Amino acid sequence: MIVGIDTEWKKLGKGNSHLTTLIQICVSTHCLIVQALHATDGQIPEDLKKFLEEEEHIFCGAAIDHDIR
Repeated sequence: MIVGIDTEWKKLGKGNSHLTTLIQICVSTHCLIVQALHATDGQIPEDLKKFLEEEEHIFCGAAIDHDIR
């Protein structure tokens, strides 16, 4: 399955630390927006973790150069 994925993040303080605030996942015409900033104790749901770890999924994105730093 081909999965479109993107993240939004904010810089923490003056160092190189970043916090993921939003995860966007799209399959076909369906999209899921996860407000990671508001996740309980910074943890994303277990079902989402399993989905992201699925080896048969092919993840793709556009203009991800800032997301992978």
